[in-house]
Amino acid sequence: MKRWSNTMLTGLVIGILVPMISFQTYVSLYRKGETLIQVVDRFIFLNVLTHVMSLACIPNLLVFFLFLWTNNERSAHGVIGATIIYALTVAVLIFI
Repeated sequence: MKRWSNTMLTGLVIGILVPMISFQTYVSLYRKGETLIQVVDRFIFLNVLTHVMSLACIPNLLVFFLFLWTNNERSAHGVIGATIIYALTVAVLIFI
């Protein structure tokens, strides 16, 4: 029987949400008084948005290994897929 936690879709959704949550956590902890939009605008102005997006994907490594340690290999594959989606997005933004 296939568990809901061991599906590629679960890993993909979690792999997409974790970098967003980590970026939001950074904004709320270290950029007090600024909204998310203001921070993103500042990063675009400073031309470091792609760098920040790449760094926000680091927690996916922890999620990936967590899925592997709990024998949820399909979910781990989904996290890798989400990270590849982020990498392609960063590559497209660099070349625009």
